Amino acid sequence: RLPLRAGGAWPLGAIRVARPQGLGWKPCPCGCSHIFCAEARHFQFVSAAGPSKGGTEGGYQVAVRQRRSCFHSFRTVVANEWVIGGEISYTLHVEALWSSAAIAIGAVSPQAEVNSDIGWAPGSRGRAFAWGLCMERPSAEVGLRGIGECEQRSLPAGDVAACGGPGASRVAPPEGTALPMVKQGDVVDVLLAPKKGRLALRVGDSHVELSLPEHVASQPLALAVGLKYAGDAVRICCIERGAVDASGWAGA
Repeated sequence: RLPLRAGGAWPLGAIRVARPQGLGWKPCPCGCSHIFCAEARHFQFVSAAGPSKGGTEGGYQVAVRQRRSCFHSFRTVVANEWVIGGEISYTLHVEALWSSAAIAIGAVSPQAEVNSDIGWAPGSRGRAFAWGLCMERPSAEVGLRGIGECEQRSLPAGDVAACGGPGASRVAPPEGTALPMVKQGDVVDVLLAPKKGRLALRVGDSHVELSLPEHVASQPLALAVGLKYAGDAVRICCIERGAVDASGWAGA
């Protein structure tokens, strides 16, 4: 038992610590290794070695918004590792993005209730323990191309991009400056530094950075990406761990 300051003790139990087979996205709830599974309602997963080679503990580099989805709303996929200290930089390859219309990129802490309701995305309004950049096509376009009746937006009417999260402050770009819009084919670098309360994204020559609330310094963070339209896909890879040269993130 672990003694608590307020009195009493927290019961401890045995755990099994296992390292994922490789960096990727968390697999579907049942832990199977198939490209399609009835339990994976929001995403399908593919590894670099093929659709069934990711393994039950991770290693799926590509997350695809469920191709059979008929209701278009944000759902979020989370990386299969937690960053507990130092800095780590990931590269995201946006392989498919319907009309380059919607994506959310950011980070979550363990308390985040990911996909607890419709339209869940980091950087959108009211998502506790989640921060990031969220973009979505204008509300005026909803209903076009025959899918609007099956669509729900996550950003306020009139907004096409938002950056933030509970308790976060925007470091770059300055308030009033337009946020970058991610397109199909883009490569996005994401830096997580939980002890420094830092989340940074680089989209081409554009730089986005958030200063996270102080309580984040005592919590791990995981990369999170929200996709909206059926077939949208993003691939993850890690480019550097440990001490990342911050000069490259000074941002233009």
